[in-house]
Amino acid sequence: MLGEHDVAIQEALDHGGVFIDLNPEVLRTLQAGNIDPYLIYEKAMLNQIEAKILRIDFVKSDVDELFGEWKSKSHANAPIHVRLMLWLKDNAKTYGYEQSENSWVLNNR
Repeated sequence: MLGEHDVAIQEALDHGGVFIDLNPEVLRTLQAGNIDPYLIYEKAMLNQIEAKILRIDFVKSDVDELFGEWKSKSHANAPIHVRLMLWLKDNAKTYGYEQSENSWVLNNR
C-alpha cells in the first residue's frame, strides 16, 4: 500500500497489505547525512515489484490528479508517495505492471 504515510500504514494493517515504514532513527541518520530517504522507499518498492506482488495500491489518493499536479514540477520537492507514483508511471510497465485507476496490477500475460 502506498499513500500518505499514516494512511497507507493504517490501510495495510486494516486490510492485510504491505507498507514501507522507515525506523525514525534511520530516517534521522539519513537526513543528518543529507541522504534522501526516498532512495530507501524506492528500493523497498522495487524489491516488492521484483518479487512479483500482484498489485500496488494507492490509498486515499487519486493517482491521476497527483500526476497532473506534479508532472511538470520538480519531483525532488514532491512527497515520497508522490515520487513513488511518478516512478511507477515511468517504470512499472517495464516490470509487467499496468495502471488500473489507483493501482498497478501485475499483467500475467
